[in-house]
Amino acid sequence: MLREEGLAEGHDAQPTGKFWSMVGGLSGGAMGFIVANFPGALAGAVAGNRLGAVRDARGKSVYAVFQELPQADKARLLSELAGKVFTTVTSGAT
Repeated sequence: MLREEGLAEGHDAQPTGKFWSMVGGLSGGAMGFIVANFPGALAGAVAGNRLGAVRDARGKSVYAVFQELPQADKARLLSELAGKVFTTVTSGAT
């Protein structure tokens, strides 16, 4: 089925480079809609698409790619993410 839709190739039906980004976009949109209605669906679809693109590019889950990062990069990434979340939470609380 995936092969007919252009989302898989080869004898083993390996997903092509766009499979996980599409699945991520759809599932992120659904989760975003559950959390925050239509604006959340848009944000969730974008985030899911980007996470799926990581899996397409690396062939591994986002968590596995994160685990392979050096400790300094992990700390920087988490602190930037925490800063963005904190900024969003505090700006919405006023």
